[in-house]
Amino acid sequence: MSVEWTHNLSVGITEIDDQHRELFKRANNLIDAISLGKSWEEVARLTAFYQNYLSAHYQTEEKYMIRYSDPLYVSHKAQHTLYLMEFSGIKQCLMCSDSDTAISLVQEAIVGWLSNHIEQSDKPMGRFIKSAKHKKAA
Repeated sequence: MSVEWTHNLSVGITEIDDQHRELFKRANNLIDAISLGKSWEEVARLTAFYQNYLSAHYQTEEKYMIRYSDPLYVSHKAQHTLYLMEFSGIKQCLMCSDSDTAISLVQEAIVGWLSNHIEQSDKPMGRFIKSAKHKKAA
């Protein structure tokens, strides 16, 4: 029932790709904890860690967007801000759900959102930054 980062989700920036891999790993840890019937305290701990890591990851992406003057910075940052606000509701739903519903929620609202965000926003950001780096080096 695990979900995996695959190379087709690469944005081409090692630091960001590594963080994306870690986010998928942490989501799997959360799914495993729920599947194995771990305590809700453990699930809450893993969820809080995921949220903190996600916030740090967004800061990394935003640092790159600012450094290379990504014209989509404002809208991309707004997506990050909105999702972090929504994540609080997701955490509450996890704590109030049975295990099957909680697993589905992690897969859809966390992994699904992350995968979609990478495809729709992070990959274009990666292409822009790689192009800007290339122009700077020339």
